[in-house]
Amino acid sequence: MLSASKTAVLRAEFPKLFIFTGSPINKTIMLRKALCFTLLCCFLLPLTAQDTPKERPYRMGHTHGYFPYDKDTCTDSRSDCSQTALAAFLDSVWQHPHPAPGEPARGKVTVSFIVEKDGSLSEMKIFEDPQNGLKEAAIAALERMNELEIRWVPGEYKGKTVRSQQSLEFPLTEMKHSKEKERYETEEKIYKVVSQMPEFPHNNDCDQIPGGHQINCSQLYLKNYIRKELNYPDDALNNEVEGMVIVSLIIERDGTISDAILYKDPGYGLGEEALRIAGQMIADNIVWKPGTHEGRIVRVQYNLPVRFRLPN
Repeated sequence: MLSASKTAVLRAEFPKLFIFTGSPINKTIMLRKALCFTLLCCFLLPLTAQDTPKERPYRMGHTHGYFPYDKDTCTDSRSDCSQTALAAFLDSVWQHPHPAPGEPARGKVTVSFIVEKDGSLSEMKIFEDPQNGLKEAAIAALERMNELEIRWVPGEYKGKTVRSQQSLEFPLTEMKHSKEKERYETEEKIYKVVSQMPEFPHNNDCDQIPGGHQINCSQLYLKNYIRKELNYPDDALNNEVEGMVIVSLIIERDGTISDAILYKDPGYGLGEEALRIAGQMIADNIVWKPGTHEGRIVRVQYNLPVRFRLPN
Protein backbone atom coordinates (compact mmCIF):
# COMPACT_ATOMS: atom_id res chain seq x y z
CA MET A 1 0.00 0.00 0.00
CA LEU A 2 1.25 3.47 -0.90
CA SER A 3 1.94 5.81 1.96
CA ALA A 4 0.41 9.27 1.98
CA SER A 5 3.76 10.81 1.08
CA LYS A 6 4.30 8.48 -1.92
CA THR A 7 0.77 9.18 -3.17
CA ALA A 8 1.46 12.90 -2.99
CA VAL A 9 4.66 12.43 -5.01
CA LEU A 10 2.74 10.49 -7.71
CA ARG A 11 0.12 13.21 -7.91
CA ALA A 12 2.82 15.86 -8.24
CA GLU A 13 4.77 14.01 -10.94
CA PHE A 14 1.72 12.83 -12.98
CA PRO A 15 -1.04 15.40 -12.41
CA LYS A 16 -2.90 14.41 -15.62
CA LEU A 17 -3.22 10.70 -14.78
CA PHE A 18 -6.09 9.19 -12.81
CA ILE A 19 -5.00 8.22 -9.29
CA PHE A 20 -7.60 5.67 -8.20
CA THR A 21 -8.37 6.13 -4.55
CA GLY A 22 -11.55 6.07 -2.58
CA SER A 23 -14.55 3.71 -2.78
CA PRO A 24 -14.81 0.73 -5.23
CA ILE A 25 -17.66 2.52 -7.07
CA ASN A 26 -15.47 5.56 -7.71
CA LYS A 27 -12.67 3.30 -8.89
CA THR A 28 -15.01 1.60 -11.39
CA ILE A 29 -16.30 4.93 -12.72
CA MET A 30 -12.80 6.29 -13.13
CA LEU A 31 -11.59 3.10 -14.87
CA ARG A 32 -14.46 3.34 -17.36
CA LYS A 33 -13.64 6.99 -18.06
CA ALA A 34 -10.00 6.15 -18.63
CA LEU A 35 -10.91 3.30 -20.99
CA CYS A 36 -13.29 5.52 -23.01
CA PHE A 37 -10.63 8.22 -23.28
CA THR A 38 -8.05 5.70 -24.53
CA LEU A 39 -10.43 4.22 -27.13
CA LEU A 40 -11.38 7.70 -28.35
CA CYS A 41 -7.71 8.60 -28.88
CA CYS A 42 -7.10 5.36 -30.80
CA PHE A 43 -10.11 6.10 -33.01
CA LEU A 44 -9.15 9.71 -33.75
CA LEU A 45 -5.49 9.06 -34.64
CA PRO A 46 -6.18 7.20 -37.94
CA LEU A 47 -8.87 9.73 -38.86
CA THR A 48 -6.37 12.55 -38.44
CA ALA A 49 -3.91 10.72 -40.70
CA GLN A 50 -6.54 10.11 -43.38
CA ASP A 51 -7.85 13.66 -43.46
CA THR A 52 -4.59 15.22 -44.65
CA PRO A 53 -5.70 17.55 -47.46
CA LYS A 54 -4.19 17.38 -50.93
CA GLU A 55 -1.91 20.17 -52.04
CA ARG A 56 -3.82 22.97 -53.72
CA PRO A 57 -3.29 22.94 -57.49
CA TYR A 58 -1.41 25.78 -59.16
CA ARG A 59 -3.29 27.82 -61.77
CA MET A 60 -0.58 30.04 -63.27
CA GLY A 61 0.25 29.31 -66.89
CA HIS A 62 3.98 28.84 -66.33
CA THR A 63 3.27 26.02 -63.83
CA HIS A 64 1.00 24.02 -66.17
CA GLY A 65 1.64 20.46 -67.21
CA TYR A 66 1.49 19.51 -70.88
CA PHE A 67 0.46 16.59 -73.08
CA PRO A 68 3.44 14.37 -74.04
CA TYR A 69 4.88 14.41 -77.57
CA ASP A 70 7.75 12.85 -79.51
CA LYS A 71 10.71 15.18 -78.99
CA ASP A 72 12.71 13.42 -81.69
CA THR A 73 10.23 14.23 -84.46
CA CYS A 74 8.71 17.57 -83.42
CA THR A 75 11.00 20.58 -83.90
CA ASP A 76 8.46 23.32 -83.07
CA SER A 77 8.05 24.93 -79.66
CA ARG A 78 7.04 22.73 -76.75
CA SER A 79 3.62 24.36 -76.64
CA ASP A 80 2.95 23.78 -80.37
CA CYS A 81 4.24 20.18 -80.27
CA SER A 82 2.14 19.36 -77.23
CA GLN A 83 -0.99 20.94 -78.73
CA THR A 84 -0.50 19.04 -81.99
CA ALA A 85 -0.08 15.72 -80.15
CA LEU A 86 -3.10 16.43 -77.95
CA ALA A 87 -5.27 17.31 -80.94
CA ALA A 88 -4.22 14.08 -82.70
CA PHE A 89 -5.12 12.01 -79.65
CA LEU A 90 -8.49 13.67 -79.14
CA ASP A 91 -9.28 13.20 -82.83
CA SER A 92 -8.54 9.46 -82.48
CA VAL A 93 -11.02 8.97 -79.60
CA TRP A 94 -13.57 11.72 -80.29
CA GLN A 95 -17.18 10.65 -80.71
CA HIS A 96 -19.09 13.47 -82.40
CA PRO A 97 -22.38 13.97 -80.52
CA HIS A 98 -25.64 14.11 -82.47
CA PRO A 99 -28.00 16.49 -80.64
CA ALA A 100 -31.60 15.39 -80.31
CA PRO A 101 -34.33 17.42 -82.04
CA GLY A 102 -34.74 20.75 -80.28
CA GLU A 103 -31.20 20.73 -78.83
CA PRO A 104 -28.58 23.23 -80.08
CA ALA A 105 -26.59 21.90 -83.06
CA ARG A 106 -23.52 23.96 -82.24
CA GLY A 107 -21.77 25.41 -79.21
CA LYS A 108 -18.83 24.71 -76.94
CA VAL A 109 -18.04 23.14 -73.59
CA THR A 110 -15.10 23.92 -71.30
CA VAL A 111 -13.67 21.18 -69.10
CA SER A 112 -11.53 22.02 -66.08
CA PHE A 113 -9.26 19.29 -64.69
CA ILE A 114 -6.27 18.68 -62.44
CA VAL A 115 -2.98 17.32 -63.80
CA GLU A 116 -1.69 15.29 -60.85
CA LYS A 117 1.98 14.89 -59.95
CA ASP A 118 2.03 11.49 -61.68
CA GLY A 119 0.57 12.98 -64.88
CA SER A 120 -2.91 11.46 -64.50
CA LEU A 121 -6.06 13.61 -64.77
CA SER A 122 -8.60 14.11 -61.97
CA GLU A 123 -11.45 16.35 -60.80
CA MET A 124 -12.94 16.97 -64.24
CA LYS A 125 -15.60 19.70 -64.13
CA ILE A 126 -17.81 21.13 -66.86
CA PHE A 127 -18.41 24.79 -67.66
CA GLU A 128 -20.65 26.29 -70.37
CA ASP A 129 -22.48 23.04 -71.16
CA PRO A 130 -24.84 23.56 -74.16
CA GLN A 131 -26.87 20.45 -73.13
CA ASN A 132 -26.49 18.62 -76.45
CA GLY A 133 -24.29 15.64 -75.62
CA LEU A 134 -21.07 17.61 -75.88
CA LYS A 135 -20.38 17.34 -72.12
CA GLU A 136 -20.45 13.53 -72.17
CA ALA A 137 -18.23 13.37 -75.27
CA ALA A 138 -15.63 15.73 -73.76
CA ILE A 139 -15.44 13.89 -70.42
CA ALA A 140 -15.20 10.52 -72.21
CA ALA A 141 -12.27 11.76 -74.32
CA LEU A 142 -10.31 12.92 -71.25
CA GLU A 143 -11.11 9.80 -69.24
CA ARG A 144 -9.78 7.73 -72.12
CA MET A 145 -6.31 9.14 -71.36
CA ASN A 146 -6.42 7.63 -67.87
CA GLU A 147 -7.79 4.34 -69.21
CA LEU A 148 -4.86 4.10 -71.65
CA GLU A 149 -2.42 5.22 -68.93
CA ILE A 150 -1.31 8.18 -71.04
CA ARG A 151 0.40 10.53 -68.61
CA TRP A 152 0.86 14.26 -69.02
CA VAL A 153 4.16 15.85 -68.08
CA PRO A 154 3.22 17.36 -64.69
CA GLY A 155 3.61 21.02 -63.83
CA GLU A 156 6.59 22.50 -62.02
CA TYR A 157 7.04 25.43 -59.66
CA LYS A 158 10.43 26.50 -58.30
CA GLY A 159 11.96 23.22 -59.39
CA LYS A 160 9.34 21.03 -57.71
CA THR A 161 6.64 18.86 -59.32
CA VAL A 162 3.19 20.26 -58.49
CA ARG A 163 -0.49 19.67 -59.19
CA SER A 164 -1.85 22.09 -61.79
CA GLN A 165 -5.39 23.11 -62.69
CA GLN A 166 -6.00 23.48 -66.43
CA SER A 167 -8.85 23.55 -68.90
CA LEU A 168 -9.71 22.58 -72.46
CA GLU A 169 -12.43 23.88 -74.74
CA PHE A 170 -14.37 21.51 -77.00
CA PRO A 171 -16.36 23.14 -79.84
CA LEU A 172 -19.33 21.55 -81.59
CA THR A 173 -20.01 22.49 -85.21
CA GLU A 174 -23.17 21.58 -87.07
CA MET A 175 -22.92 18.61 -89.41
CA LYS A 176 -24.59 19.30 -92.75
CA HIS A 177 -27.14 16.78 -93.93
CA SER A 178 -25.65 14.92 -96.88
CA LYS A 179 -25.10 11.48 -98.32
CA GLU A 180 -21.79 11.40 -96.47
CA LYS A 181 -23.62 11.96 -93.17
CA GLU A 182 -26.12 9.25 -94.06
CA ARG A 183 -23.29 6.77 -94.66
CA TYR A 184 -21.71 7.88 -91.40
CA GLU A 185 -24.89 6.89 -89.56
CA THR A 186 -25.21 3.43 -91.13
CA GLU A 187 -24.30 0.16 -89.50
CA GLU A 188 -20.75 0.41 -90.87
CA LYS A 189 -19.97 3.37 -88.64
CA ILE A 190 -17.02 2.73 -86.30
CA TYR A 191 -17.61 4.19 -82.83
CA LYS A 192 -14.80 5.51 -80.66
CA VAL A 193 -16.81 6.13 -77.48
CA VAL A 194 -19.85 3.98 -76.68
CA SER A 195 -22.21 3.25 -73.82
CA GLN A 196 -20.52 -0.10 -73.17
CA MET A 197 -16.98 -0.74 -74.41
CA PRO A 198 -16.00 -4.19 -75.75
CA GLU A 199 -14.76 -6.70 -73.18
CA PHE A 200 -12.03 -9.31 -73.48
CA PRO A 201 -13.53 -12.78 -72.91
CA HIS A 202 -13.53 -14.02 -69.32
CA ASN A 203 -15.10 -16.75 -67.23
CA ASN A 204 -18.39 -16.46 -65.37
CA ASP A 205 -16.67 -15.03 -62.27
CA CYS A 206 -16.68 -11.56 -63.83
CA ASP A 207 -20.42 -11.79 -64.55
CA GLN A 208 -21.07 -12.04 -60.81
CA ILE A 209 -19.38 -8.70 -60.14
CA PRO A 210 -21.91 -5.86 -59.79
CA GLY A 211 -22.08 -2.73 -61.89
CA GLY A 212 -19.21 -1.27 -63.87
CA HIS A 213 -16.56 -3.37 -62.13
CA GLN A 214 -17.06 -6.15 -64.70
CA ILE A 215 -14.96 -4.20 -67.22
CA ASN A 216 -12.06 -4.09 -64.71
CA CYS A 217 -12.29 -7.86 -64.31
CA SER A 218 -12.24 -8.27 -68.10
CA GLN A 219 -9.17 -6.03 -68.39
CA LEU A 220 -7.38 -8.22 -65.84
CA TYR A 221 -7.91 -11.24 -68.13
CA LEU A 222 -6.65 -9.16 -71.06
CA LYS A 223 -3.49 -8.12 -69.19
CA ASN A 224 -2.82 -11.74 -68.22
CA TYR A 225 -3.14 -12.80 -71.87
CA ILE A 226 -0.71 -10.09 -72.99
CA ARG A 227 1.75 -10.99 -70.21
CA LYS A 228 1.67 -14.66 -71.25
CA GLU A 229 2.21 -13.92 -74.94
CA LEU A 230 4.72 -11.06 -74.69
CA ASN A 231 8.30 -11.65 -75.81
CA TYR A 232 10.59 -8.69 -75.05
CA PRO A 233 12.40 -7.73 -78.30
CA ASP A 234 16.18 -8.20 -78.19
CA ASP A 235 16.78 -4.76 -79.72
CA ALA A 236 14.80 -3.11 -76.89
CA LEU A 237 16.56 -5.21 -74.24
CA ASN A 238 20.03 -4.40 -75.58
CA ASN A 239 19.22 -0.67 -75.63
CA GLU A 240 17.33 -0.79 -72.31
CA VAL A 241 14.17 0.62 -73.90
CA GLU A 242 10.77 0.32 -72.26
CA GLY A 243 7.47 2.12 -72.72
CA MET A 244 3.88 1.92 -73.87
CA VAL A 245 2.68 0.76 -77.28
CA ILE A 246 -0.91 1.42 -78.33
CA VAL A 247 -2.48 -0.74 -81.02
CA SER A 248 -5.78 0.43 -82.49
CA LEU A 249 -8.17 -2.46 -83.12
CA ILE A 250 -11.65 -2.69 -84.56
CA ILE A 251 -13.91 -4.94 -82.49
CA GLU A 252 -16.57 -6.05 -84.95
CA ARG A 253 -20.22 -6.63 -84.10
CA ASP A 254 -19.57 -10.37 -83.84
CA GLY A 255 -16.68 -9.80 -81.40
CA THR A 256 -13.89 -10.62 -83.85
CA ILE A 257 -10.85 -8.37 -84.34
CA SER A 258 -9.91 -6.52 -87.52
CA ASP A 259 -7.67 -3.67 -88.69
CA ALA A 260 -4.86 -3.73 -86.12
CA ILE A 261 -2.87 -0.49 -86.58
CA LEU A 262 -0.02 0.98 -84.53
CA TYR A 263 -1.06 4.24 -82.87
CA LYS A 264 1.92 4.78 -80.53
CA ASP A 265 5.30 3.07 -80.91
CA PRO A 266 8.52 3.83 -78.95
CA GLY A 267 10.48 1.78 -81.51
CA TYR A 268 13.19 -0.88 -81.04
CA GLY A 269 10.77 -3.64 -82.00
CA LEU A 270 8.17 -2.90 -79.32
CA GLY A 271 5.48 -1.91 -81.84
CA GLU A 272 6.07 -5.02 -83.95
CA GLU A 273 5.74 -7.23 -80.86
CA ALA A 274 2.47 -5.55 -79.84
CA LEU A 275 1.10 -6.09 -83.37
CA ARG A 276 2.18 -9.73 -83.17
CA ILE A 277 0.17 -10.16 -79.95
CA ALA A 278 -2.90 -8.61 -81.61
CA GLY A 279 -2.43 -11.01 -84.51
CA GLN A 280 -2.14 -13.91 -82.07
CA MET A 281 -5.58 -13.03 -80.68
CA ILE A 282 -6.95 -13.42 -84.20
CA ALA A 283 -5.05 -16.71 -84.69
CA ASP A 284 -6.41 -18.00 -81.37
CA ASN A 285 -9.97 -17.17 -82.53
CA ILE A 286 -10.53 -14.99 -79.47
CA VAL A 287 -13.99 -13.45 -79.61
CA TRP A 288 -14.65 -10.34 -77.54
CA LYS A 289 -17.94 -9.26 -76.09
CA PRO A 290 -18.86 -6.53 -78.62
CA GLY A 291 -19.54 -2.95 -77.64
CA THR A 292 -23.02 -1.49 -77.47
CA HIS A 293 -24.35 2.02 -77.91
CA GLU A 294 -27.88 3.14 -77.15
CA GLY A 295 -28.96 -0.48 -76.96
CA ARG A 296 -27.41 -1.53 -80.31
CA ILE A 297 -24.37 -3.73 -80.93
CA VAL A 298 -21.88 -1.62 -82.90
CA ARG A 299 -18.36 -1.70 -84.34
CA VAL A 300 -15.90 -0.07 -81.94
CA GLN A 301 -12.37 1.27 -82.28
CA TYR A 302 -10.52 -0.10 -79.26
CA ASN A 303 -7.08 1.23 -78.32
CA LEU A 304 -5.14 -1.69 -76.84
CA PRO A 305 -2.28 -0.59 -74.52
CA VAL A 306 0.72 -2.93 -74.30
CA ARG A 307 3.23 -1.88 -71.64
CA PHE A 308 6.85 -3.02 -71.85
CA ARG A 309 8.89 -2.96 -68.62
CA LEU A 310 12.49 -4.09 -68.47
CA PRO A 311 13.02 -7.15 -66.27
CA ASN A 312 14.60 -6.44 -62.90
